[in-house]
Formats: sequence, structure tokens, C-alpha cells
Amino acid sequence: MSVIQLVGATSSVLLGFVIGQIGPRTSLLTGLLVTAISSLAGGWASSGTQLLILRILEGLGFVLIVLPGPGLLRQFVHPRKINLWVGYWGGFMGAGVGMAMLMGPRFIDISGWQNWWIFSGLITILVMFLAYLVIPTATIPAVCLKSGSYSERIKKDLLCVIQDPRVGLLAGVFALCAGQWLAVMGFLPSIYEANGLDSNKISIYTALIAFSSVIGNLLAGRLLHHSASPIYLVRLSYSAMVIASIVLFSYPAKASFIIPYASAIVFSFFAGVIPAVIFSIVVNQFGVSTKTSTVIGLVQQISAFAQLSIPPLLGWYISVAGGWSMAWTLLLSLSTVGVLLTAKLSPSVHYASQHELSSFKRRAD
Repeated sequence: MSVIQLVGATSSVLLGFVIGQIGPRTSLLTGLLVTAISSLAGGWASSGTQLLILRILEGLGFVLIVLPGPGLLRQFVHPRKINLWVGYWGGFMGAGVGMAMLMGPRFIDISGWQNWWIFSGLITILVMFLAYLVIPTATIPAVCLKSGSYSERIKKDLLCVIQDPRVGLLAGVFALCAGQWLAVMGFLPSIYEANGLDSNKISIYTALIAFSSVIGNLLAGRLLHHSASPIYLVRLSYSAMVIASIVLFSYPAKASFIIPYASAIVFSFFAGVIPAVIFSIVVNQFGVSTKTSTVIGLVQQISAFAQLSIPPLLGWYISVAGGWSMAWTLLLSLSTVGVLLTAKLSPSVHYASQHELSSFKRRAD
């Protein structure tokens, strides 16, 4: 997982620009192909170095798959349903982690880790084939570079995105949430260890926590679809995450497993709300644009950096504070910053205008 985050933290915004040039459908299919080949090759890897290289390639494929998602939704989903579908799409990470935790350990015990890599590659090929059949050719073509060097075009577009204050705010809100979620997931083994759970139960309990974030995504999409305030949802979610983290880190794990575990479920649920809100704002405010994937790239890159930095920051903070019981104070600080950042965001998600509805109808025809 950390290798994929490293790829995202170093290349997402640049890849977002490239996707704007080649088109989201091409990017998605290319990412699926790269991921499939890398996974299949992992089944025959004979060294740790080979596996690391293949994991990096999988990380590249993952980024190429994720970044065009919101842009594709904006092109092919009815404008009045876009917030609902962004909520569905935003649950991909929690759903993937949950399914891997449920299936992976048992599959590996039965067939070995090499076959797990091969199985993952075959599933990816199936998804790629379905995507090729289901997703139509883009009605909005990729951009052709007309003048100036490629490097000049990259510089111009990247500066345009980076200098937009909305992008930095959205990236900050999302990154603080994603980094906290991963840090809390890293704390779970200490709860399991304190209660003497075996490996089979650990994978099930962890999968349930991951799936709870998917439910948060789905609920947020539905609430936004019914005109809920995105700022209110983000502030409510951060507040609930703080309360859940206080219980999670302060309650003695050996005293009861249910209470800290339930608080982890609550934390993950509300952590799933925030990505749906952020991506809804992105696809609605930036519209069908070749820069949309670059915006998503910057948001994902800063998020990946937070996921790499916040867990070790929490570990350092715990060592200085003298134990897990005060860890919630750091999460409180991070959530407070997230809430403050929302004050600068637009107070509502943009909803489809008549012009956009007519434009979508023309593309559908």
C-alpha cells in the first residue's frame, strides 16, 4: 500500500495533466492493462526486488485508473445525478481494501501468494474488457497541443491548477481526512493484540471497518443529491471523527473490545463522507474540462503525501506523549485545521443548470 501511495505522492498531478491530453477512457484502459500485466507477472516473480518493481508499476496503473474517474462521470452521468454517482464511485478504496482483507488471507492460505497475484491480474483483465465494452468513446476529445513545446504546455496548465485557491483547499480537506484514516487503521492491530484475536478474525474485523467508509461514501452522495450542504457534512464528519478518536484511543482496549472497535467503525464511516463531498465539489465546479484530471491529480497527490506522513507523525507523537491515550489530541488538531479550511470553500455544491442539462442531452444524442 505504501508503494502505491509513494507513486501517487510523486506523480499524480503530472499524470493528471497527461490524462487531460490522452482522454479519460484511454487512461482508464491503459491503467487497467498496466495493472493486469504487473499482477500476472507477480505470480512468477522470484525476488523481492522484482515484486517491488511490479508493485510500483501497479501503483502507476492505479493512478491512471483513479484520476479519470470523476471526469468520466461528469461526461456520461446525467447532471442531476452526478453527486449521487460520485458518492458511489468514491467508495472504491474502502471497498477494495475490505474485499482484499476478506478474500486475501484465505486465498493465500489455500493457493499461495503467487496465485493471489495471478488471480488479481485475471480479475483486472475482466474489468478492462467490461470497461472497453461499456464506456463509450469520449464525446469530448482529448486536447491536441497546437503551439509551444510540451513542457511549456505542462507548465502553463499545472500553474493554472496550482494557483487556483479552491484546489489547495479541497486537497487539504481531503488529505487531512485520508491521512487520519490510515493512521487509525494502523492502530487497530494493538486493539486486536490486546484482545488475543486470531488472524482470521482480524481480517474480518478490519474488512468491516473498511466497508463502513463505503457506507459513508454512499450516504454522502445521496445527501448531496438531495441538496445537503457539503460544508455542513464535512464539519459534521470531522467533529464525529474527533469524538470517535477520543473513545478509540482513551478507552482501555483490554477492558472491552466492543467499545473501541465500535468507535473505529464510526470513525471510518464519517471518514468516508468527506471524499464524496470533495470529489462532488471538484466535478461540479470544474465541469467537463481537460484540467479536471489535473485537479484530481493534485488532490490525490497531496492526499498520498498525507497518508505517507501522518501515520509516522502519529507514531512520533505517541512516543513523545508517552502512550496511545493522548493520540486523539493530534487528530483533534488535524481535524480542526480541516474544519477551518472548509470556511474558505463554496457554501454549496453547484447543481445542474438548464444549459448543462441541454449540453448533456446533446452529448447523449
